[in-house]
Amino acid sequence: LIVLLIAALVFIAGSLWTFSSTDSSWFYHATQLQSYKNIFGFLGSHSAALFIYLFGRAAFLSVFVGLYFLLFYLFSSLMKRVQAATEWDRAVGVILWFVSMTVYCQIYMKPLYDFSYSGGVVGNYILTHVLGSFDTIVQQIIIWVLLLCSTLLITRCSYLPAILYVGKVLGY
Repeated sequence: LIVLLIAALVFIAGSLWTFSSTDSSWFYHATQLQSYKNIFGFLGSHSAALFIYLFGRAAFLSVFVGLYFLLFYLFSSLMKRVQAATEWDRAVGVILWFVSMTVYCQIYMKPLYDFSYSGGVVGNYILTHVLGSFDTIVQQIIIWVLLLCSTLLITRCSYLPAILYVGKVLGY
């Protein structure tokens, strides 16, 4: 199973890395017969186009999400060093970070390709339907707070001791 997960991760990473918008996929059809520029050919081109359509520029970060869950499986199932009961918060943090990054890309970046939003369908949906009733500044604050919260969940780092130390140094 671990070899299958590694192969899937390499496939996704290679497909995204060598994606060309002129390769035939669900979003682009060439009228002339041409060779694929994607390293994984037909299947790689379609998979990468789907990832970019769904997640936009954040699709390239999906490799890191997959890597986290691969390492989580490796450490929990095979090496018995971590238990799922103690790691669920990090898993939630990684997913929250990835979803927040799709919205971040939708707010701050230009579209990568003609067939997709900069945050993909996911980022665009969350921005328009969940955060759509807020002002642009409030949307940005919410995304930055979500990114900070997900970072805290992933690293399990509390900034409170650092804040208290700075306050003590400054004399508060």
